[in-house]
Amino acid sequence: MGSNEWGIILATVGVIVGVVLEGWEHWDDFRKKGCKPLVPKLGFAILVISLAVEIVFDARLARESADTDLRAARLQQALAWRTLEPGCANAAIPALFAFKNEPCTVEGQTEDLEAVFFSFDINRL
Repeated sequence: MGSNEWGIILATVGVIVGVVLEGWEHWDDFRKKGCKPLVPKLGFAILVISLAVEIVFDARLARESADTDLRAARLQQALAWRTLEPGCANAAIPALFAFKNEPCTVEGQTEDLEAVFFSFDINRL
């Protein structure tokens, strides 16, 4: 886990501990007086439920983010062989010198990201 995940976990634990300690007075008040007064106890219940829901959604978002990162890494790996490696690009330079006085037109489709990235690789030569 990265530092962001640990920060979220520690903040969540801190909020839970704070809510429990803050709610202690409501628990004693509930044992002595029941539901009266209702408004503070209802507000505390809404706070606790909202925090629980937030924790669940944070966990889901973290999982979805990790899944998205994994899919992106797999796509990058799948397309990695389609890029010019620095060694390959450097080997192509002497071969291209034979045509240095020849006009050359390179065309591509901007909708095709693979072609765009390949043109970037060629421009780096």
